[in-house]
Parts: sequence; C-alpha cells; structure tokens
Amino acid sequence: MSLIIGSNFTGCSRMKERKQLPKTIKIGDCELDVPSGIVVDGDRSTKLVPKSVDVLIHLAKHADQLVTHDQLMASVWPDQFVTEVQISKHIGRIREALGDNQTPNRYIETLPKRGYRLICKCEIVEDSAASNEIINTTTSLMTGEIDQAHPPQTLQQRQWMPSLTAAGIAVLVIALGYFVYESRFAEETLVDDLQIAGVVTDKSVAVLPFVDLSPNRDQEWYSDGLTEEIINSLAQLPELRVSARTSSFRFRGENLVIPEIAAQLGVAYMVEGSVQRDGDRLRITAQLIRAEDGFHLWSESYDGSTEAIFDVQEDVAESIAMALDVFLDDERRELMFKLGTRNAGAYEAYLQGWDIWNNYHGGRGPRDLNLWDANVFFDRSMALDPDFASAALMHSDAFIHVMISGNSHIMVTGDNNPMHSVEAARTLALADMDRAAANARDPTQRLGIELQRAYFSMDWNRIPGLIARLREQFDSYPWRHTDDGYFPSILGILGEYEMFRVLAEARLAEDPLDPRGLIYMVSVEKLTGNFDAARGALARRRDVRGQTEGRDEVYIAHTEGNREEVIRRLEKLVETPLSNGATAVLFAYLAAVKGDYAEATRLMNEYIETNPFTESRAYWLMVLHETGDKERSRELTQKLDALQGGTNNLTGWLIRFGNLRLFDPADAPNLAAQLRQAGIDLDSFKELPRLSAMAQASQ
Repeated sequence: MSLIIGSNFTGCSRMKERKQLPKTIKIGDCELDVPSGIVVDGDRSTKLVPKSVDVLIHLAKHADQLVTHDQLMASVWPDQFVTEVQISKHIGRIREALGDNQTPNRYIETLPKRGYRLICKCEIVEDSAASNEIINTTTSLMTGEIDQAHPPQTLQQRQWMPSLTAAGIAVLVIALGYFVYESRFAEETLVDDLQIAGVVTDKSVAVLPFVDLSPNRDQEWYSDGLTEEIINSLAQLPELRVSARTSSFRFRGENLVIPEIAAQLGVAYMVEGSVQRDGDRLRITAQLIRAEDGFHLWSESYDGSTEAIFDVQEDVAESIAMALDVFLDDERRELMFKLGTRNAGAYEAYLQGWDIWNNYHGGRGPRDLNLWDANVFFDRSMALDPDFASAALMHSDAFIHVMISGNSHIMVTGDNNPMHSVEAARTLALADMDRAAANARDPTQRLGIELQRAYFSMDWNRIPGLIARLREQFDSYPWRHTDDGYFPSILGILGEYEMFRVLAEARLAEDPLDPRGLIYMVSVEKLTGNFDAARGALARRRDVRGQTEGRDEVYIAHTEGNREEVIRRLEKLVETPLSNGATAVLFAYLAAVKGDYAEATRLMNEYIETNPFTESRAYWLMVLHETGDKERSRELTQKLDALQGGTNNLTGWLIRFGNLRLFDPADAPNLAAQLRQAGIDLDSFKELPRLSAMAQASQ
C-alpha cells in the first residue's frame, strides 16, 4: 500500500462540496482562523495543514461528544483508506498548535481504542457566504470555466493548486501531502499524508536534477536550484540519508534506469521531476520512486507563479519525508526550511549567480563567465534582500581569490572587475562575511562563517576561542551540511585532525561518492601519514569525477618522500594537455626532481619573461625549493607573505604537502605572527624533503 492516485483536476471533479465552512473556531483560550489554518494561542501562532483543520472542525462540531476513529475517517477521508496512526498524527499536530501537550490534556481527550473528545469550551462562527464562494470557485477551476460572479483568487492568494496524475485502476492507499492552506479559498486535495504501509527500514533517498522543460530549455539554473533546496531540506533530518548534490547530479542525462542509479548511489528511493517555466509562470512535477521495483510512491504537479517557489520546495520536501515515515513537528519543519530568504527575486538572482560561480569552479557548464559576473547577480540578490546571508557569503569569494592569488589572469579583468588592490579586496571580503554572519540562518552557520572570517583576517587571535566553541559542539555540530568552504584549510593548518576527519567522514557517510568528502579524506590521510589510504580516497574521487591522474598524486608521493613515484607521475602528467602555466611548472618541477637544476631554472625563467604575473604565484615554490634556490624562494615567499591574503595561500601549500613547508619560516613573518596568535609555532613545521638532494646524498 503506498499511493493515492487521483484524477487530473482538469475536467474532472471529485472535490466534495462543503455545505458550510466555519469562519473561526474559538477553542478554550485559542482561536482557529479556518480559511488560513492558523491557530492563535496568545502571542503564539501555528499553521495547521488542511486535514488537521478538517479534523479540528469535526471535533468542534461534536464538542463534548465521543468522535470515533471511524467517524473521523468517514468525515475527513471519505472514500479513502487511512489508519488510526495517521489520525493520531493529526491530533498531535492540533495539540501542539493548541499548547495542549500536558497531562491531563486540557482540550482534546483521548479515549483509548475508541476515539477523541473535545472537552473545552468551544464556539463556532459560521460564514456561509465564504462556503458558497469556495464551492463555486473550486468547481470552475476544475472544469476550466471561470465563473464571472465568483472569479478565482490570484496565485498570490491561492499559491498552488495540486494536480494529480490520472490512474486507470483503484489502488489501496495511504494518503500523503502537505498542501498550502494559504487563503480563505483553500481547496481540498485528493492526496493527504501519504505513508508507506508498514515500516520503512531503509530511509535513504537521492534527488536527481529536475529536468528543464521550459520552451527555450534555458532555465536549468533554476531547476538545479529547486533540486538543491529540496536536497538541503531533506538533509536536515537525521533519520534520512540523502545523497549529496554532487553525486546525484552526475547522472544528469545518463541513459540509466532508476534501479541502476539507485544501486550506484546506494539509496532505496529516488526523486525525479521537471520544471517548465515561461516568464513568471511555472509548472513543476515531482515523484518519489521506490528503486527496487520502480513503483511511484507519490506524485504531484504544481502550477502557479514563481513567487510561490518556496511553498513548492517545502511541500515536495515535506511530502517526501512523510512518505518515508519521518515524524515532522514544527521544530523540524523550521529546521528543514531555513532558506535564508523569502524574497523570490532575491532567491532567483542568487541562483543565477551560483550557477556562474559553480561553473567557474569546475561545474559542467561553460566557463566563459567569471566570478565578477557572478557577483553582478549576488549584488542584485542582496539589493532585494539585504539580510540574505548566503548571497553575501558567495559574494565574498571573488575578493578572497584576489586576496590569495592577486588580481591575476585567474580573475578575468574587464568592466565587471572592480578590484585595483588586494587591500580593497580584503576589506570587501571581510565586510561580506560580517554581513553573512550577522544574518546567519542559525548559530551553527554563524560559527562557521565567523571562523572563516577570522581565517581571512590578519588577526588570528579569535581563532582559538572559535575552535574551542566548535569543540564544545563536537558531538552535536551538523558536520554533514556545514558551509565548509575553507574549513579544511583552517582545521588542517591548526592540527585539528580529529575534527577534520569527522568533517570528511560525515560527508562520506551521507554520500560515499561525495567528491568534496573524498578530497577532504585525501588531505586528512596525508596529514596523518596514511599515504596508501590517501591514494585510495583520491582514486575513488578520480573515478567519481571521471578524471585521469593529476597533481594530487604527485603531492602525496613527494610528501611520502618517494622520488621514483614523483618522477613517474610527473612524466605521465606532462603528456596531458594543461594550461601553459601548469605545463611550464610541471616540466620545471620534473627537471628539478631529476636533479637537472639548470634545465628547471631555464624553463622557469623562459616562462616568467613572457608571463611576469606568475612570479607571484605560489606553485613556483615547488621548483625553487627543489632546486635549492634560497634567494629566489625568499623573494617569492616574502612577496606572498606581504599580500593581504598571501598567508592563506602559504597555509594552503603547507596542507598540500602534509604540513611540510617549502619555505624558510624567517621569510614569512606575517604567517608566523598569525600562527602564534592561534597558538602554533611555524618553526615546528618540518621542511619538505628535497628529493633530488636526497638521491644525490645516497649515491
């Protein structure tokens, strides 16, 4: 038993006329506004789902009387199969809204094995005009005819009208759905609270990228955003194991059946859907599928305006959670749906910026746009909603790149590039992070932002205290869905390997194929000297991303002190088409490791003469360190150390080689000072072995 399959609303009416719909119901000290479904209890208000409202109306109409389970089923779920468990869940929601959770109950009495009774003072205010208008409006909507005497409400009032898929046979069902009871023209739905019959033992699910079916097929960024928010909402529930975006999105466009995809992702259920957008009009479909047999447990279509996108995201996520038998109360719903903004325009601009940002950082789309182009949209998002923390945090990334690398070719110059100095970039990046922290959606996100903000400041005095707070929350911190962009660098350089490992394991527990979790594990294993384990994690990551071997294999081998392996990897790597700069560095590095310092120096000088900006790029430190050119290494290290974000660049290279340094601590006074503020001595970092020198010494 799994799904209620109803008729499509167009041209077909199974909606039951309500002869009389109350306007308000006063229940003890509380008041229910029936059309909106909102219960007011003093200063507190709670919104009930439609079926919970129907249950409460029936109890109120039979106050002080026993209402049996069968009577509730007949009144609220006519011609549908429901269980007493479902009724109990609705009673629980009503009690929460009324503040009736104490023992004995003040408002609703449970009569075991029989039913329920409303035991408080109750007053019903009827509104027959409203009832008649509802009947007329819903009928015209379902037949496609507009009754001019009773025009349908706007989508801003009505939000979304569900439209269920047709079925040719009757199915024994348990209902699912939490649909918006937004206005006084609330319509009854054919699907309510779908629960899978029996116990769902494997609560694992993957959400495939929703397909863009828009007329011009140009709204993929929008459908991807919808998909990701559904994933993020479901990931907040500890009972569910939700495949990460990076893993489920790998199957976009793949000609595989659901069971095959589910087997690769290791999940029992799949969600798929589509988005069709034309201007500000949307049609969104979604379905939950049991992977073992392809059976559709739940299916829904939504038609409406882009303004109601948040309602759709929440409805789909909540319906999926309930279908997988996850208990949801108000606290859990609030945890699931912390989007950070309720402004549709701000959210849409954020999605457009994020799409550019993601493609620039290795996404599947074109890289013809850069981070300044992304910031045009993040600026627009923040203008529409100044309190949108995620937009501010993403906006900071362009400035962070300038801080770390200088305003080089990586940040394509042009009209959208406002940077003229690294100092200005640092000021703007920190301002963005301050704004994001001030508007963080919860304390854990704020802590993560504050820690990253401290890392990019020139003052690391706050870091020990922030790490202490993180350690206090060690067992309860939501590691698996942390905004962890620079957490690895922070935890790695501070020697917090246990927390670093927990972060990696949390991501991999949620999704064993998560590329970010795998690269985190590579770093952790390298930092702790487990080189075979590091190579294993890296091999899995390469397989997931469909990549050939790269520079990370070289870094592991050099950290391990394996010269032959470094040479073998480099000789293979230089045969791969790379950018001119990367190829030049690798050829020079290979010559240096082989002991041909003159050739390594010649290759470096030849490239730098025509590309002077590369003198400020840290990857040349590998060549200078291996050749033993201390003078030029000192010059480059000091240049990097003097940059506002150069110390962060140097810490990245420490972690890349397992916290072994390529430079003399005396040449990085700013980094040394910042590390001392965090309680760490730069001199305690051992020097990376010079492989060529070791080979020469052994001869």
